[in-house]
Amino acid sequence: MAKAVETGMPKAKMRKLLMRSKAKPVKCAVGIGEDVTCGLLLMKVNGAPRKLMKDLEEEFPKAKNLRFGTAFVLEDEPKLVNLQINRHAPGIARKLIKTLKGTGFNKVRIVTDEGEVDEFEEKDDTPQVADEPDDGLDAAEEGEDEADDGAETAGAGATAPAAAPATPVDDPALGRDERVAALGKVLAGLAASIPGKTGGDEARKAALLKLAKDANIRLQTNNFKSAGELIGQLKAELDAIAPPPPDAPPPPPPGASAADREKQARSLASALAELAPTIPGRTGTDEVRKAALLKLAREANANIKAGNLGAATDMVAQLRAGLADGAAVAPAKVDPAKLDQIRVHWDGMRQQVAADVASLRDALEAAYGAQDVGREVMSRFDGKASPVIARFDARLDAALSAVVKAADPADQSARVKEAKDVVKDYLSFAMTDPFITDMDGNPFVKLAIREKATAALAAVAKQLV
Repeated sequence: MAKAVETGMPKAKMRKLLMRSKAKPVKCAVGIGEDVTCGLLLMKVNGAPRKLMKDLEEEFPKAKNLRFGTAFVLEDEPKLVNLQINRHAPGIARKLIKTLKGTGFNKVRIVTDEGEVDEFEEKDDTPQVADEPDDGLDAAEEGEDEADDGAETAGAGATAPAAAPATPVDDPALGRDERVAALGKVLAGLAASIPGKTGGDEARKAALLKLAKDANIRLQTNNFKSAGELIGQLKAELDAIAPPPPDAPPPPPPGASAADREKQARSLASALAELAPTIPGRTGTDEVRKAALLKLAREANANIKAGNLGAATDMVAQLRAGLADGAAVAPAKVDPAKLDQIRVHWDGMRQQVAADVASLRDALEAAYGAQDVGREVMSRFDGKASPVIARFDARLDAALSAVVKAADPADQSARVKEAKDVVKDYLSFAMTDPFITDMDGNPFVKLAIREKATAALAAVAKQLV
């Protein structure tokens, strides 16, 4: 490799290994070379990560902040490179973004064994490097990342305002989860107002709903800056719409009686009762659209009760049109047979973790059982090991079984989302729990609990697309 490039390895090889890591995490070493504008990254399918770090040090003697660990990419976050390294390296995530330019990956998340998290994302307009000739890797994996996820380009045809209104993304005191919650609340409120604001202007309503969907996509991918800009744009466009005149029930037609109005109200209530329960199934996992339609149904119901039958009639018509837009819900792209196999594999991994912990306990018992401190050592070990075993509970098995059994496309999509949430929860625990680090590094029994767990979870995530 050419030292002048100072990336650690050829970018085409980086891309190939990162594509392969979707099936199984690869070993990695990182650092910062003489060219401090980018980081060093070296990866291999097999081998000891610490040995990779030494190889990187030999190739770049002046490198600093050298670390070692594993790298992997999940199917539902195809532009994000996850790195689990042994300890914190300040600023390395930002520098590795520069290293990855041209590989198709534009986001880095680093989690250390101590539980620290560093994340950075940057738009990448660099032409993608050519793929290396196939050396036996799965061809499907090599090509899965070609499609642009649209994280920076969706909605590019819309003109953003010169200065977007302030949003919760501007508050540096908020953490990631707090930003998602705060921005999501603002977005849901704006999206719910779209049908009422646009009235019968279907073209404008469609454009604003698309803007809300684009903002939601960025929010769910933690692209807070772009999400904030789109939310600001949506608010500005909604504010620019002149408010409708105060709604009042139309005067009763000549000869209309209270009985006629009561009949009309019952008819509207019956139509609303038929439409409202179908909203979750028709909207699937589109939470923004679901919130907007549910709000419309609530407002229609309130107007029926208040006697504003003209307004209620319009809202029921809008609700029916909104549901018709999503009549066909695309099924989740899952293979039930493969998913059931991977579920069995995950259950086996859970049993393996329990067996590994038991083997370490036996080794500790043999080493300390006869000593005065033996009881204290075993008690402390059990107190820390039991929560690890319990943490890998039956939730994922149940979630995957629910996906396999789901027959309705909308229900299957919802079950897939639930399973993904469980996978991410497990993955976060597997990557950050300090006692897993202690067990894997013990001097008595060779263990690899973190590696086994992350590999199994990556395999599950690959099937949930």
